[in-house]
Parts: sequence; C-alpha cells; structure tokens
Amino acid sequence: MTPIEFLQLISALRTNSGLDCVGPLYYVFIRKDMKSAVVNRVGYTDMSQIAYIIVVTAHRWTNWGYTNTSLITLGMFDATYNPVETIPFGEWQMDKLSFSKFYGSYYDCYRPSPQLSLVSDPEINTYSAIEEDKTIYFSFPQYSIEQFTDILTSIHKFIAAYKAGKTITWKEYEEKGLELLY
Repeated sequence: MTPIEFLQLISALRTNSGLDCVGPLYYVFIRKDMKSAVVNRVGYTDMSQIAYIIVVTAHRWTNWGYTNTSLITLGMFDATYNPVETIPFGEWQMDKLSFSKFYGSYYDCYRPSPQLSLVSDPEINTYSAIEEDKTIYFSFPQYSIEQFTDILTSIHKFIAAYKAGKTITWKEYEEKGLELLY
C-alpha cells in the first residue's frame, strides 16, 4: 500500500467508524528497536526506521446529556501500511491499544492502556477478567499519547519483570493489595 492509499484508508475508517470523530488524528510511529516512537498528527515520517504504526482519533459521545470526548484506536499497521492484528514484543504482543481515564477524570478516556498477551499462551494477558489466575497486573504512570516512548519503556519493564518472576496476577493484587515489584 502506498502512503497516499494508507491516508485514504484511514480517512475511510474514520468516516465509516460510526463514531462522531473530531479533531486531528494521532499517528504513532514505533521505531524498529521497539523502544521509541514518533507521534505526530500529519501521518508522515521517515519510514526507514519504522516498524509499526498505530492510528488514533478522538470521538465525541454523550453520557446523561453531557458531551464527552475520548480517544480510540482506528487501527494498527506494519511499516508497509498493511493492517496487523497485533504488535510483537518478543514473547509478548500488544493485542490492542485502548484508552482509560486519567486520575481525576470522570468520563474522558485519553490515557493509553496497552493490552498485552503472551504469544505462547494468549490467556496469560494484562486485560482479561475471565481468567483472574492468568491475568497479570500491569499498571504504569499516566502517560499521554504524545509520550509513547515512555509507554514502550513501561512495556519493556513489564516484560523484564515478568521474566524475572516479579509480576503478580490481578487476583493476587485484589486479595493482597501488593505493590508492583518493577
């Protein structure tokens, strides 16, 4: 896919999403080292060092008659602009980039929340409440979408902590209130 076709696809996804999309898009260009990212709103960067792209838009929604705005991921793509289901981080993968509320915010979801799973056993993940024994507690500081390099650093710290046996499950966290070990 060419860059122009990619931008046309993004425009079509945004238009046909069924959401009231507003404002400019965020393009998260993850570099090949998987440890740093470029975030811009124009959709262009030097692609020679890019491995993956995540496209994010803002959308309006109402709650009890109030209009709110939150971010949502339109799609994840490889460096040749082809859609991908996951972004690999070695033994782990990002299945989705969702958004949650910052502390003190009641409705608007702008805080990026990567949802990770173990490639060899996707039931071991950071987001499923179905298998509490396999759902790993993953929390990190409140970064904005513009701070995606810091988010990638947190992902790598989490993976290192998991390998070292220093993570806890959600069930352990809820039962014991343990602090993170990483």
